[in-house]
Amino acid sequence: MELAPSIVASKISPQLLYLNGPAYSCVQDHIDSVVKEPGKEAWRLSVFYGAANRSMRYKTWDTMKILRGENDLPWVCMGDFNEIPRQEEQMGPNERDSAQIEGFREAVDVCELADLGYKGLDWTFKKRVAGGGEYCRVRLDRALATASWSAMFPFATVEHLTAAKSDHSPILLLNELEANNLRVALKKPFRYECMWETDSTFGAKVQQVWNQTQPVTTVAELASKLSSAGSSLKRWGRVTFGSIRQELRKLRHQLAELRADPHRVGPGEEEKKVQDQIVELSFREEIMIWQRSRINWLSAGDRNTQYFQRKASGRRAKNTISQLQKPDGTMASDPGELAEMINDLYKNLYTSEGCI
Repeated sequence: MELAPSIVASKISPQLLYLNGPAYSCVQDHIDSVVKEPGKEAWRLSVFYGAANRSMRYKTWDTMKILRGENDLPWVCMGDFNEIPRQEEQMGPNERDSAQIEGFREAVDVCELADLGYKGLDWTFKKRVAGGGEYCRVRLDRALATASWSAMFPFATVEHLTAAKSDHSPILLLNELEANNLRVALKKPFRYECMWETDSTFGAKVQQVWNQTQPVTTVAELASKLSSAGSSLKRWGRVTFGSIRQELRKLRHQLAELRADPHRVGPGEEEKKVQDQIVELSFREEIMIWQRSRINWLSAGDRNTQYFQRKASGRRAKNTISQLQKPDGTMASDPGELAEMINDLYKNLYTSEGCI
């Protein structure tokens, strides 16, 4: 199944990835689904790609109206509609066809949808105007929802992300507030990172950290040497690679600022440099996600990042302990209390009378 790139680029949070089979349909210009989450009311998600040909765009609006009449579930529509509801959402030369704008606005009104707003740049698509140095910038991608969906997810947000090598910006819909990181700060075990191998000095670094201690003659000495080498490689990794995701966020923010310059007539040297850095870091991030997904039958070069991300997220969710039952039958969910309960469990498990 092949989708329009702008639809693929529109992303939703991991909890939205479960689609109810019988209620799921996909055709050339839209995906329609019913989302069911355990313990929550079902709701509807439709992802659209508006017809690129203006004369055929009315079919997209007709499809929206038909879908609206099929059921009364809370409904959110998102994607690249290839149209705007207000003239001011296009910045630059050339005005859009007012009849096309009115057609989109009428469909939104008939479907009783409201724009969820956005964070980030004011546009999601840009192109250079033929015969000139100016850019036309338009907000073609958006998320629209019924009042019942907005009441169900009052903290929903839409963010315009930054793409390094595309004239379209992906959009991110979060249906709920992102949960705070409640993980207890524990010392993490050493993990070998495949992305380290992308650095040309890595082989020499491994030899250096291994040879900086004396040869070993016992198992205890070997364990100590491995621990020392692992610690040295972790420090090297932090200095050489830093935080991949944090650095990517900074670079995307920097790229967005460069592109927001109203006097910009094309990508300058600084913008090209930032783009290349984003591509390189994205490749390293992809390897990192691939490694954590434990999907060994695909190579890192397959670039199936979305699939890897879902597998890695699934493993993380499966391995997460969110609650434990106390001896009195009540449930504990506080991270500190959970850590204490686990610690006590293994203390008692490996403790015999009078000694440990």
